[in-house]
Amino acid sequence: MTAPKIKNLDKMSDEELIEAYNSKASSTVVGTGFYLEEIRLRRQDKRNEKIENLTVRIYWLTLIVTMATLINVLIFIYTSFSA
Repeated sequence: MTAPKIKNLDKMSDEELIEAYNSKASSTVVGTGFYLEEIRLRRQDKRNEKIENLTVRIYWLTLIVTMATLINVLIFIYTSFSA
């Protein structure tokens, strides 16, 4: 059987792709490159998760610094005009 065309792959859901993979996997021989690619993808997924976590932390820290800056500006304005 030939490989499906890209336009057909794009139309397939994740579940359909997994089902197609599983049906072919029992009669397919893979080399070490297959395992290396899986290791690479898993490491990339872990890095992406760490980056997402850092992004959320940066967001909250930016919000805190912005609020602190606004409070500082308000205090400065209050003390400057009240004197």
